[in-house]
Amino acid sequence: MGYKIGIFGKKICMTRQFDEQKRIIVPSTIVEFGVNKVIQLKTINFWEYNAIKVAYDEKRNPQYLTKSKMSHFFFMLLLCVSPASFFFVHLQSLKTRWLRFSGEFRFSQSDGMYLRESFAIGQILDVRLFFIDQLITIKGISVGKGFIGNQQKHNFSRGLMTHGSKNHRRPGSLSASSTPSRVYPGKKMAGCSCTTVRMYSKVLMVDKKNNLLLLSGSLPGSNRTVIKVEPNNL
Repeated sequence: MGYKIGIFGKKICMTRQFDEQKRIIVPSTIVEFGVNKVIQLKTINFWEYNAIKVAYDEKRNPQYLTKSKMSHFFFMLLLCVSPASFFFVHLQSLKTRWLRFSGEFRFSQSDGMYLRESFAIGQILDVRLFFIDQLITIKGISVGKGFIGNQQKHNFSRGLMTHGSKNHRRPGSLSASSTPSRVYPGKKMAGCSCTTVRMYSKVLMVDKKNNLLLLSGSLPGSNRTVIKVEPNNL
């Protein structure tokens, strides 16, 4: 299937896998996928692009969610019940496990028909979307290393290291003094090192029973970090 449909999972731990063909030990990471539920279908007629919105990470208490995310689940319940039981939707929502994280997976403009026929609100996605030796794209937040400077964070060049230089590792000018007399938002400056990392990996093993994937290499973030996994169709 050539469509870029992915799911969310949690990084469990790192291990190693022995490759019998190449006779080498491959470092790998175990990723656990819980309940991934489709909560919204976006078509080009209304949203100007085709996409599905998938939610992840079950929570019994809705206090972990924002009001905008709670509205998605409430609308999903409205579509799943009959008009006669409309007034009992709120009681059903109290018994529902809320999903904390959500994200979109986009389709091309010509895949609107496939989107409506293959997916429905409330549908559960699992690791059966992937197969062994498949190339995938990983997106997650890396481990924070504290406060770092411009050279390490943004790959800035340093100043002269000769005698008399007043600018060895300084950031340089931030803005003009008279106009606008302020620093523009988004200025690259020193700060926290944690950032969103996009990397590529390969599926080594698929465990459909326990909803697990064994991926090659290390993945961004520490253990129990939520990552986004989708096929690499490049």
